[in-house]
Amino acid sequence: MRLITFTESSQTRIGLLRGEDIIDLSQVASSLPSDMLKFLEAGDAAMLQAIKYIDASAHYFATDVTIEAPMKRPPKILAIGLNYRAHADESNMEIPKIQWSFTNRQPQPSRAQIMHRLKSHAW
Repeated sequence: MRLITFTESSQTRIGLLRGEDIIDLSQVASSLPSDMLKFLEAGDAAMLQAIKYIDASAHYFATDVTIEAPMKRPPKILAIGLNYRAHADESNMEIPKIQWSFTNRQPQPSRAQIMHRLKSHAW
């Protein structure tokens, strides 16, 4: 079983992927969030509820929908620094003896910034 985000009939929601079958959680468990981030934030209770429907009848085949990125705008990205030799070589840095990780939080642009970029085509 895999949790997925998919779009069907212009509506994006989450579901369970079982082989090529998709179980639409909005149809079998309407109390669950339809957004992956909100679903994950709901924690174990949401996951336990979703798991109950793994044997439910499929609503769609994977070929009938558009499977999306799990989260369109993740609030944070975890990264590992210099995790391969070529990256260290490109950066003219030593390969670390202890692996290190960091987060990359991208600030969301303001409406004024978006409008300025659109007008100036500066994407």
